[in-house]
Amino acid sequence: MLSNLETLSLHSNILKGHIPVSLGNLSNLGYLRLDNNWFRGRIPRELGNLDNLMKVNMSFNFLTGHIPSGLGNLIKLSELYLFLNNLTGSIPPSLGNLSSLKTLYLYMNDISGRIPNELGNMKNLDQLLLGHNQLTGSIPASLGNLSNLKVLDVHENFLSGVIPQELGKLESLIQLALSHNELSGQFPASIGNLSNLQQLVLNDNQFNGSIPKELGNLNSLVEMLLLLNRLSGPVPDSLGNLRELEQFALHNNRLSGYFPETILNGKKLRYLTLGNQLQGSIPRTLINCKNLEVLDLGDNKLTGGFPNWIDTLPEMQVLVLRGNKLNGTLHTSNTKTTFPKLRILDLSSNEFTCRLPSNHFKNFKAMMSTDRAASGELYMGGKFMYYDSGARSERIEIGPTENISRLHHYRSFGVIPQGGQFNTFGNNSFQGNNGLCGFPLTKSCGDDGVQLSPMPEDGSFFNGFSWKSVAMGYGFEMLIGLGIGWLVFYLGKPRWVIRITEREQFERKIHGIRAHNHNRISQVSDVRSVMSF
Repeated sequence: MLSNLETLSLHSNILKGHIPVSLGNLSNLGYLRLDNNWFRGRIPRELGNLDNLMKVNMSFNFLTGHIPSGLGNLIKLSELYLFLNNLTGSIPPSLGNLSSLKTLYLYMNDISGRIPNELGNMKNLDQLLLGHNQLTGSIPASLGNLSNLKVLDVHENFLSGVIPQELGKLESLIQLALSHNELSGQFPASIGNLSNLQQLVLNDNQFNGSIPKELGNLNSLVEMLLLLNRLSGPVPDSLGNLRELEQFALHNNRLSGYFPETILNGKKLRYLTLGNQLQGSIPRTLINCKNLEVLDLGDNKLTGGFPNWIDTLPEMQVLVLRGNKLNGTLHTSNTKTTFPKLRILDLSSNEFTCRLPSNHFKNFKAMMSTDRAASGELYMGGKFMYYDSGARSERIEIGPTENISRLHHYRSFGVIPQGGQFNTFGNNSFQGNNGLCGFPLTKSCGDDGVQLSPMPEDGSFFNGFSWKSVAMGYGFEMLIGLGIGWLVFYLGKPRWVIRITEREQFERKIHGIRAHNHNRISQVSDVRSVMSF
């Protein structure tokens, strides 16, 4: 028996079966790594006898059953990784005895029950990750005692109640992720005390009331996700102090008032989504946000004309202005390159009136690209993700082809522009617009008395394709796939999708390891054969 063994590292193999209970006899063991294997069954409770254990990693396996309460006896333990398994039951309160513990990763399991108050006793803890489980109850106020905590992530659970005021004492906190729960009430103003906070992820809950002006004190904040709640009132001007902010999402709330122009002071802004009940015009100060990639102002009450200067933003990939009261014609800044990186354009359900030409569409280079290795799937980083679920992610939507729920028809007419993106659309992409003709429709131009419109040579935004009202949705079949992407974007990544994806990645990795090991065995056999001569 290896009674003097101090380190056992068997990670990233294809080991199967149960973890042997005999490991509990290795009294000198300090480091145990069994992660990235195919182990099944329970975690042996005998591991609680190993007084010298400092690091345990059993993540990325298929372990089941409860977390043994005896692990709370490992007073020297500084790191405990049990994530990405199938563990059930509750979190043992005995883990609160681990005064030396710095890292506790239990996410991506099926752990249920409440978060024990005793976890607030782990004074040295700096990372607590409990996300993607089945936890219920409230967030314990005792977590406010964890003065060294840098990461608190409990997203994708069934937690309820309010955010404890005591979390405002966590001055070392860098990431606070509480999204996809059933939390309610107002944001405590004490969150504004978290001067080191970089990520504030509170989306998809039931928070109400106004956004506290104290959030403007979070000078280090890079990501603020407050979408999919019940927030009301205006957007506080104090958020203009967040000069490091890159991702700011407020859509699907009940916010009102005028467009919060002060938030555009942050020159690093990359993602901005504000779909609420905001009024006023689109401020020209947006032109200062040169890094802006996603701008979603859809489903507000914005008025005025199309911001013709907006195509000068060099990184713009997603522009959504649908569902407002914008009017007039569509003109651009007459630059040589119009939206060179644009992939999604949605101007539907507004009051635009103009002709729909083709020459500017030809400048949408990112939409025209068919090289998926070059253009890739449209992943936008961080929590914001426009996911291409098999269909092309590029989209142009100028208006609905048919909208029965409003008991009226928008109908376009004239020649369908040819080339580039238009040639990728199917016949059914233009249904509900009986006045259109030309490829890909079977209806040739000039038949049935269709009146063709002249092709103007002016500098209007969409040149050469006339219409009576901004009315046509291009690429209808693509919207199905994109719709799934929007669900992912708005609602977060569903638990079952992540589990399947992670497991598939794991299976692919295992196959790669198996092939690699086979090659290594073959090479060793060849070397031995040569040496035998």
